[in-house]
Parts: sequence; C-alpha cells; structure tokens
Amino acid sequence: QIPAAKKAEQLPAAVSNSTPLPTPGSIPGYLPAYQSSTLPTQMPPPPGKLSQIVLPVEDVVSPANFSVRLASDDAQLMKVLEEMNESPPPAVQGWTVGRRETVAAYYEDIWYRGLAVKKTEGMFSIYLLDLGGALVNVAPDQLRPLPVSLSKTPAVMYQVCLAGLGPTEGEVWGEEVGQLMGEIVNSDLQYKLGSEFLGQVDGGRWLVKLKGEDDGEDIAHMMIEGGLAKARADRMIENKIATIQDEKKVAKSVSSSSNNEVSTATNVVPVARTEFKIDLVSKPSKAKPVTAPTKAKTASEPTMAKPAAEQTVSAGPKISRGVLPVNDTTV
Repeated sequence: QIPAAKKAEQLPAAVSNSTPLPTPGSIPGYLPAYQSSTLPTQMPPPPGKLSQIVLPVEDVVSPANFSVRLASDDAQLMKVLEEMNESPPPAVQGWTVGRRETVAAYYEDIWYRGLAVKKTEGMFSIYLLDLGGALVNVAPDQLRPLPVSLSKTPAVMYQVCLAGLGPTEGEVWGEEVGQLMGEIVNSDLQYKLGSEFLGQVDGGRWLVKLKGEDDGEDIAHMMIEGGLAKARADRMIENKIATIQDEKKVAKSVSSSSNNEVSTATNVVPVARTEFKIDLVSKPSKAKPVTAPTKAKTASEPTMAKPAAEQTVSAGPKISRGVLPVNDTTV
C-alpha cells in the first residue's frame, strides 16, 4: 500500500520547525516553499470554492508551515505513483543530480517525484513533491532523472499557510502550536474539512482558509478563541489563478497572438486576510511495495506540552474538533 506521507529518518540540520524572523517593520515573513521548475504550475480551485482535503493532515509544523492534498487529486496521485513503480525510471550512465533538480527518488521501497534540495556528506536531502513533510535523505544511487512522461502533472501536495493568523507573542510560532493545531484538525478523520485557496504569499506558499464543509466551523477562528494565535492581516502576491470564466479579461489587454500562450484565462487575486489548509481523506493503495511506511513528524518536533490541560473547552458544537486551552484575553 502506498503511504499518504513519508517518514524521515533524520531531519537535516538546516531544516527548522519555526518560521523565520521577518524583516523589522514588515508583515512576518513566510517560510519559502520547495518549488519545482520542471513540473507544471499548480492550479488550485479558485477563491470562493471550498474543496475537501484528505485527513489526517500530517507534519503540521505551524499554522504557517504545513501541507495539504485535495481529495479530488487522489486519482491523479495514484496514476503518477503507479507509472513510476510499475516501470521504474532507468539509470542513466554519467548522469549527476543538478542544482534544485526535480528527480525520481527511491525512498522506503517506493519511487516518488522529488526535489533535490542539497547534498550533505554524500547524501541528498530530497523534498517529496507529492507527499510533503520533512526532507528525507536519499543516496545518489537511489536517484534517477525524472522521465518526461512524469513531468507533465503538477505536484499533488500543496505547501500552505493558514490565513489571518499570527503568533500570540513575537513573530515566531511556538513548536507546541503546530502540534495542537494538528490535533484539532485531525480530531475526527470522518469530518469533512474543506479548504479555500486565496492566493500565494512571498516564497510560494498558498494562503488558505480551513472550514467544515457541513457546519462551517473555521479552524483559524477556533485557534484565536483558544488563545493559540492572534488575528493578523496577510499580504498576498499578485497570484494568477487560471479560470475559464476570466478569459474575456485577458482578451481586453492582450493581443490575440499573446492569448495563444494561455490555455485558460487568469484572475488576479487581491490582497486578503484569510487562511488556508488542505489534507488527505483517504490513503491511496498500491500492490507493488511490500511495506507501507507511515509518516512521522520531524525529528525535532517536540511532544505536546499540556500545562493547561485541566482548563479546556470543547470547540465545535456538531463535531468535536479537539480541545483548545482557554484564554480570556480579548483579541
């Protein structure tokens, strides 16, 4: 069975569990996403559309650093993994891994699409583009050039940040916040949690909102009410989300010859302050691998501290979304 996420044996020292410090006087910085220059650009659903994500959402480092996958992309993921593992990429004599090259990586008995981030002591740190999570260490002889046929599908996993939230103190998220957020999001794996993509922020992450599809419960609001975060405005870059409906807008300012380069029209997403998240509803299966490794949190991720465990309040009238520490402070 093919796992929905991978387990890293050891997190490279350069990888941190907290978001970087922002430039003084600016909106807090966003942790850059690992982006492939080979695969097509991701095209999430347009703003205003709530799409179900796969649960559990794993490796929630902080509200500003986690990854999600749309339930509607399961078939696409299965197709990529089946092609890679039924006909593994061949070794190419004389080939060496290029800087930030998108490669085929053999990790825990399964071939994946990955991004070579760096090389340390003879091992490559690889980001698994369709599974997310921490960087994994892969030996050079377990890497292959990515076949052209596997380069035509965008990465399935979206690297995201939850919109409208900031740390309660300072500009760096505490490590316990990510674990508490993970418990809230994953408290009921049958719950239909949806995400709304708002656009992209500096560094390439997607800004999203996370809400219950049936009851409208907002994860960001729950975290603010529970004292885990405070409200904060986000600034998005001018991100273009292609939609067929916006084709006429392109036609007004672009010549017909230029329009031929765009298969779908674009819509510029304005600056907003919202949240985003996505995850997996079901794990794809596959007969080829003998073992199906499960995903674990990064090695430096701490165990959850519960100093306020005696004072908790249930969040969510219809479906329990976990418990949050009580905070009487008005935001």
